[in-house]
Amino acid sequence: RCCVRLGETTSTAERTALLAAHLSRCDPESAALATWLLLGHRPRRSTTSGELRAWAAESAGIPEWLFAASRDSVGDTAETIALLLPEPPPDATPPPLVEFHRRFVVELAALPPAERRRRVEEAWSCLDADGRFVYHKILGGGFRIGVSKGLVHRAVAEATGATAARVADRLVGRWMPSAALWRGLAENAGDPEIRGAEPLPFCLAQDLALPTTELADALGDCAGWQIEWKFDGLRGQLVSRSGAVALWSRGEERLDRAFPEIAALGRALPAGTVLDGEITIWEGSALLPFSEVQRRIGRRRVEASLFDRRRARLVAYDLLEEAGEDLRHLPTHERRRRLEALLAGLDPEAVERSPLIEAADWAAIARLRSESRSRGVEGVMLKRRAAPYTAGRAGSGWLKWKADPFSADLVVVAALPGSGRRANLLSDYTLAGRGGDGDEAPLVTVAKAYSGLSDREIAELDRTLRRSTRQRRGALRIVEPTVVLEIGFEGIAESPRHKAGLALRFPRILRWRRDKAPRDADSIESLRRLLHTTRAGAAGIAPLRSGASD
Repeated sequence: RCCVRLGETTSTAERTALLAAHLSRCDPESAALATWLLLGHRPRRSTTSGELRAWAAESAGIPEWLFAASRDSVGDTAETIALLLPEPPPDATPPPLVEFHRRFVVELAALPPAERRRRVEEAWSCLDADGRFVYHKILGGGFRIGVSKGLVHRAVAEATGATAARVADRLVGRWMPSAALWRGLAENAGDPEIRGAEPLPFCLAQDLALPTTELADALGDCAGWQIEWKFDGLRGQLVSRSGAVALWSRGEERLDRAFPEIAALGRALPAGTVLDGEITIWEGSALLPFSEVQRRIGRRRVEASLFDRRRARLVAYDLLEEAGEDLRHLPTHERRRRLEALLAGLDPEAVERSPLIEAADWAAIARLRSESRSRGVEGVMLKRRAAPYTAGRAGSGWLKWKADPFSADLVVVAALPGSGRRANLLSDYTLAGRGGDGDEAPLVTVAKAYSGLSDREIAELDRTLRRSTRQRRGALRIVEPTVVLEIGFEGIAESPRHKAGLALRFPRILRWRRDKAPRDADSIESLRRLLHTTRAGAAGIAPLRSGASD
């Protein structure tokens, strides 16, 4: 019921109050488990979506083709199953959350298929449609109800009487729900406790979207800000405590095995040190694109040959703990001073200070920002010199002023319905560029995008694409190539997984180009030229320190 009510309001204050009230009513173990799930933790996956679809179709007494058609109409497998299953008995009551999770989620993985199905059907028999929907989302690893980590932390703080900072510190990294943990949140509330090599909550930057002429009025004198380059890497914290070393991503995933060079650096750090920075890949003095970082992510083991010439390096820009002392309350400029002293004796091949940019005024900073692409970086970071290091975006004192995105005009060649409130609208688009010159040049798919248009534009585009459908493959519609969209993206890389041999990073829709026909779209060759240009720029970024100072 709590999940349903959270989905019925968009008010942050109402959601926080609802969740806090629910957690206050729970026993400690159930409250800890609910929080664990809401913060994105997942049990081991124990069933496949194919199994659930087959079992649900049989239970509902319908053929698989009808289930597939229902799924296309609803737009979500978990919701389709929840709606198609027979109603539970009037007196059906699910067991308490902890028992339900153990019996119908955790234990499934160890059961043979027949017993697993029987156990899932037993769960269905005690849940209504809303309960089944949430259950399927947990089983499939897609349990997201639109509440942020910050909102969950505030609700837990209200429910336990702890401070939000205490909650954020304790519920980060790898932890398992328990009654003892929940009770411990309220106890010693004024004494934040970090155990082992767990990370600290990350400080996040807000986007800066102001013209240069308004920066002085909005932000004051630029002398009050620490200016750095925004590296195109992977955010990470390197933690060294009591002999334990860990490298964490912003998503709280361990990255030690993927970046052993940086993990080795952690073992050279004094005990009680936590560094915040950007994980990057370098070849000599050249910073390589983010695609090289992606090659490492998810690997269980990185062969030495992979970093013979291309080595991972932590570009460190903050010191959060030193000799076990929490420095987050100190102003940015003081943490920076201590960071520089700490890094002075360390291997520059594994870690270096993020270069500081010195400029006389905002106009000079804007000129440097305009050089970001040629320097192989994403833009500039602005950090208020007097600000502490705070979790999340609100009041963080950090702003990111990214370079303008790359863009290309591409043709919509296929579309899928979205999810949630867009389940009945074609809102996920497959995009293609021209594969040659001339009006008859074939179109080659290169990207997919779904964000950037207004609700009104999506509804209009849905009608246009439905009228121009020439073939259907399940929910996918192959459409006449008549619509051109301008797509923004952060980078481009070679990719054998895509038909065009290219992949666009973070593609999103900038606008509907009603003034353009498919023959006016950009070609795959023009995107290849862009790839070569960005590579050439990255190869020549040794002057990252040009116009900058440490």
